[in-house]
Amino acid sequence: MNVRGAALVMATVLPGVGLLAVFARGANLFSDQSWIYRYQTLIGAVVALLAAYIAVRPVWRQLKYIKFQSSAMYRDFVDRRLSEINDRYQIVSEFVSNDLDNFEKKIYEVEELEIGKYEIEWLFESEQNLYFIVVKMESYKCKRLDPLMIDIEIDKLIKSLRFLVDKLEAAHRPHTTDQVGEDYAISDEDWAQIEREGALAEEQISGAASRVRDDFNDLRASFEFEINRMRTSLRSIDQELIKASPL
Repeated sequence: MNVRGAALVMATVLPGVGLLAVFARGANLFSDQSWIYRYQTLIGAVVALLAAYIAVRPVWRQLKYIKFQSSAMYRDFVDRRLSEINDRYQIVSEFVSNDLDNFEKKIYEVEELEIGKYEIEWLFESEQNLYFIVVKMESYKCKRLDPLMIDIEIDKLIKSLRFLVDKLEAAHRPHTTDQVGEDYAISDEDWAQIEREGALAEEQISGAASRVRDDFNDLRASFEFEINRMRTSLRSIDQELIKASPL
């Protein structure tokens, strides 16, 4: 019932109540002995409740429709957000996955299969490639506002990537840097320290790579959790919309 319908009902009921009152007075129904006199308070309360119900019913209907509209708008928001998170998941995966897979393959060959060793050129190129990933991840983080859980995991991944990059740089530095250059000279003591740090860093590469892999898996898990949560929310909203549909 809309507001116009409620007004029509009120216009019909109230005159009827007035005519009933005139009839009752004429029939001496308001005397001390009449049942109307004895129950006039109750009758008045019932008439008031009936009038209130007739007046409020269209408001209830309007509120239900507003709630339906709000739920529909919220569903559109969640759907757009889900699409954005899916796209970002693909972007971040592409940033890291291929380079990390190739990097781990080399580590497996050296550490597990004992095929060859870490070549200086490979150490240098890997450091450059992984540093580029760090730059892309930091740029991504500055331009995107992800859910808190994802944001935390991105920070962890960037930190572990930087640690690995530092180890790679330390490992190749004794071989890619001259002790004496045109405008500098590194003392024998400092150079010996650089060589010790390089040897130690080379031993830490495998562990640092495992840490990056763990943090990358945690980041992917946080994306998947958020995607599943939004899909569950969409299903719940759809069920509510079906129940509340005015059609």
